Amino acid sequence: MAHQSATSGRMVVAAQRREEAVRLRVAGYSYQAIAEAIGFSNVAARKSVMVALDKLNSTCTETTTRMRTLETERLTGIIRDADAILRDPASSNSDRLRALELKVKASESLRKLWGLDAPTKVENEGELSIRVVYDDYAEPTKAAPNANASNT
Repeated sequence: MAHQSATSGRMVVAAQRREEAVRLRVAGYSYQAIAEAIGFSNVAARKSVMVALDKLNSTCTETTTRMRTLETERLTGIIRDADAILRDPASSNSDRLRALELKVKASESLRKLWGLDAPTKVENEGELSIRVVYDDYAEPTKAAPNANASNT
C-alpha cells in the first residue's frame, strides 16, 4: 500500500505542476520562463502544456458532441410531433399551421446545429440610402449646439 500512496502523491504533485504550467502559459509566459518557474526543462514545460491542452480539447469535443446529440434528439422530437399533428385528420387548420411553423423552425435549427446550410454571401453594391421617419407622436430632436461655440 505504501508504494501506491507514494505514486499517488507523485501523481498529484505532477498534476499540480502541469496545472501551474498551463496557468503560466495562459498568462503569457514563454516555455523557458515556465520551465524556470516550475523546475522543468524547456522541453518538459512545452510537453506538459501541450498534454494538458490536448486533454482539455478532448474533453470539450466530447461535451460538444454530447450536447449536439441531445439537441438533435430534442429537435427531431419536435419534428416528429409536428408530423403527427399534420397527419391527424382531426387537427384544425390553425393547429396544422402552427405545427408546420414549428417543423420549419426545428429543421432550420438542425441545419444550423450540424452546419448543413451553405454560407450566404452578401455583396455591397456601393450605395447606401438612409431614410429618417419620425414617429407621429415624437418631435424631431434638436440639433446639438455647435461644439466650437463658446459658453460664455
